[in-house]
Amino acid sequence: MLAPFFRGPIRFFWRSAEEGRDEKRTPRNGGGIRKMIDPKGRRSTYLTASMTLLLLLVVAPVFLTRASALATSYSFNLLGPNTAMVPESAPALAGDTLIVTGSGAFDTSTTAINGGGSYQIVTSSGMIVDKGTYIITTFIGFTPYGGPSPGLQGGKLTLTVTATSSLTGATTPNIPATITCLVGSPPPGAVEGITSGGFSQSVIGKTLFHINT
Repeated sequence: MLAPFFRGPIRFFWRSAEEGRDEKRTPRNGGGIRKMIDPKGRRSTYLTASMTLLLLLVVAPVFLTRASALATSYSFNLLGPNTAMVPESAPALAGDTLIVTGSGAFDTSTTAINGGGSYQIVTSSGMIVDKGTYIITTFIGFTPYGGPSPGLQGGKLTLTVTATSSLTGATTPNIPATITCLVGSPPPGAVEGITSGGFSQSVIGKTLFHINT
């Protein structure tokens, strides 16, 4: 924007009072500072900025979705106790509830997985019939649902766990389990929470996956 100031003779910088009055009576429509503060110019700048922001809002989710699809290393948390019940189709244990806490991490490219937590099994009358801890032993699969940021991701993780009862000391291996988070674009009918073994009906669930960066 400095170029116009050096195109004329020196008197461009040293105008007489009369020239100054003429300048005020006849506004210049050319470049320079006047053009920079022209209202139409401001509107054009605002329009350009608005269009740029709109483009970012449209394109950013695309890149985040692609990043989710390419990610391989994840972690997850069960946000508070998650519960699942034995459905009515198994009348002998119907109404029994599994209460689980825990966290873990996994890599879809290597199938490495680790983590664990605690569990309780409570009857419909409120009696605790078992409790203890579990460790995650096998990665079976993961379906990502995407999400708005690396720290907020949805998906469905399928795995197995080994549970150890603190009441009896018994260890039960190879228990199938799922962890589902509905952030992103889950399929119709998906339910947030956990399932494990015969406790196939998720009741109260709040989970979250994260892309490890």
